[in-house]
Amino acid sequence: MELYIAGGCAEHGRNCFLVKGGRTSFFVDAGLMKDPFRNPYPRLTGEQIGGAGYLFLTHCHADHTGALPFLFKHGFRGKIITTRFTSECLRLKNENLVLIDRLSQPGESVSLGGGLSVLWGRSGHCMGSIWLLVSFMDKKLLFTGDYTEHSQVYKVDKIRGMRADVAVIDCAYGHTGRNGDYNLEAFRNEVADMKTEKRPMLFPVPAHGRGFDVIRELLNQEIPVYADKSLISELMDTKDRGTWLRKRFIRKLRGSVLYTLDRYPVLLPFVKSSRSEEKHRNAAERESESRYFTEELEPGRKINGAMPGRKNGKGAAGILIRDSQLFRFSSRASALELYGEGGITILTGKQLPDSYAKTLLDSELAVFRRLSVHQNADELLLLREKNEFKTIVPFHCGSSLTFDKKNIQVMHPGEILRL
Repeated sequence: MELYIAGGCAEHGRNCFLVKGGRTSFFVDAGLMKDPFRNPYPRLTGEQIGGAGYLFLTHCHADHTGALPFLFKHGFRGKIITTRFTSECLRLKNENLVLIDRLSQPGESVSLGGGLSVLWGRSGHCMGSIWLLVSFMDKKLLFTGDYTEHSQVYKVDKIRGMRADVAVIDCAYGHTGRNGDYNLEAFRNEVADMKTEKRPMLFPVPAHGRGFDVIRELLNQEIPVYADKSLISELMDTKDRGTWLRKRFIRKLRGSVLYTLDRYPVLLPFVKSSRSEEKHRNAAERESESRYFTEELEPGRKINGAMPGRKNGKGAAGILIRDSQLFRFSSRASALELYGEGGITILTGKQLPDSYAKTLLDSELAVFRRLSVHQNADELLLLREKNEFKTIVPFHCGSSLTFDKKNIQVMHPGEILRL
């Protein structure tokens, strides 16, 4: 049996692993790389893709699922195993779709045929996110997916007392990232300071994930929350949210009011653009553009002459938009508009090199307060101590990662681990 690294080790993005044994092979995830300077697709041949009988999807994010069309195009016709929430986010209609959370509960093993069985648990990363312990040809392989034990919103089935021949473990924050408790406390303090100074806060967040952690902290500090309708709908209307969200957070939501973005006192460009029909959206963004210098909205160009907090805030509020890198023009304009109102942009996740989120941070018009949705190296080592893994393969991590533990093997795309 062999584990082939198609992507995701020594890099961020295109997470994809291929396990092959005898006449059966399966994938875990099929992610897309966001870096425009590198090949975005997993390193796979048509033979590898067409020969696989199964594909496990740990959750819905594009760095784990964005290469699905690539796999279909090159001949994948096997079964797709994932959760109901993930399948609905991806709008999967495949006749071979298997919803693992309809077959078994977290911590229960289920047979899938082909000599495969799997035990799964919730990974604490987002709605529908899971880790997997796959049994195959008398071997056990653990794939944590994106994993954290620090979310105050998402349930996690902690990985404890497990035995695996290979464990592919999330280590996105490497050696430099602080642990989740430290990050959460720093975020709380930042929000408290902005509340004291009566400053509105803009939070660019991904479509699914840490936005809920942001909302929880704002509600705990009794700060009004404004968010786009799709994010509120996902939070309030998801039929199986009790499976994924902590009970204390659900109780908090029942006694709280979330406002849509159009209720915010200042009509932000993001709202104007969202109101427009798709065919008129470019015109709406051009209208917004006339209010700003184009160079101030260009990613990579540092904004000069701006002093953070130069105006007094008019009232604390949390504003969430689903555009974590501020790629949309209207999102960028909204960040500048809010700054003009005495506000600040608070970034809670990684900034891509070509993003406007990075430009704002470099121009000191944003602050970075990470909310942990992954693990760092120390947290990987804690999992190592609390379980029995013969070989550990860190993934979702940079190429500078090194360990002095003999059973931790840092790998790269294109490499094979033979079991």
